[in-house]
Amino acid sequence: MNVYLTSTPEFSPDVLNEVALILGQTQGELEFISSNPMTVQQFNLSIGELNPIDAIESLSFDEFFGLCSTYRVIKEIPV
Repeated sequence: MNVYLTSTPEFSPDVLNEVALILGQTQGELEFISSNPMTVQQFNLSIGELNPIDAIESLSFDEFFGLCSTYRVIKEIPV
């Protein structure tokens, strides 16, 4: 099973790649795939432009899964 890893725009792509490498060292059914962080425009598709990304400290459960759904559509990842 593929697990796609991404991040919000302000997160370091280098750290994301390092996380994917560390997770990938574990033997098993999961394959961790790192991709580019979301752009601000992609992030705003899900969260909205009412809250600047720098002002958001945390996401609600619904916001987080909405963000995941938006990312799957943008990257054409099968559900």
